[in-house]
Amino acid sequence: TLPYCFAFLSFGLLYHYCVEHPALPFWRVVLGGTGIFLTSIFSLTLLTVALKWTIIGRYVPAEKPLWSSFVWRSELVNSLCESYVYPFWEALLLGTPFAAIFFRWMGSDFGKRVYLDTTEITEFDLAHVGDQAELASGVTVQTHLFEDRVMKMSHLRVGAGASVGVSAVILYDSEMEAGARLRSLSLLMKGERLPARTTWQGIPCSFVP
Repeated sequence: TLPYCFAFLSFGLLYHYCVEHPALPFWRVVLGGTGIFLTSIFSLTLLTVALKWTIIGRYVPAEKPLWSSFVWRSELVNSLCESYVYPFWEALLLGTPFAAIFFRWMGSDFGKRVYLDTTEITEFDLAHVGDQAELASGVTVQTHLFEDRVMKMSHLRVGAGASVGVSAVILYDSEMEAGARLRSLSLLMKGERLPARTTWQGIPCSFVP
């Protein structure tokens, strides 16, 4: 329920401002309401960051039982991101130089000038993306899998200048070296490595000459 409480609070503050100031000129209501709305979203985004570092700390490679407090706490953080931060804040920034800032706050290792058009990142500290890499729309950076009711997590690395196509999936323990390219709708299996400046495609992906 917490993500919906965040949303209710944001819209509640906006509604309260508009109701309390009906006599103000229209442009002042618009500017004031926009400022209050964005301030509340930004403040609650920072609160989400604080909650992540408080109840999770830093994600590290590990195996956790499905029915454990760690998984519940992790789901709480991800629910706040997916139901509040991403639609109200991050969606406005995707594809811009500011898109990676939130993920850096959450612990992800993003290099300079990364093109980011996806929010499919969960165990933030385990995602490593090099300078000028490209993560296209709908890319899933899958740093965990549930296997036999066990949550298994590990690092995932996308090298400098590497490119991941639309709706492609990268599983944990894999690595794309500098300049490697994974085409759209492809799957990089866990534990695999794509050599530098090569192109791969398919499910699972295979080398494209």
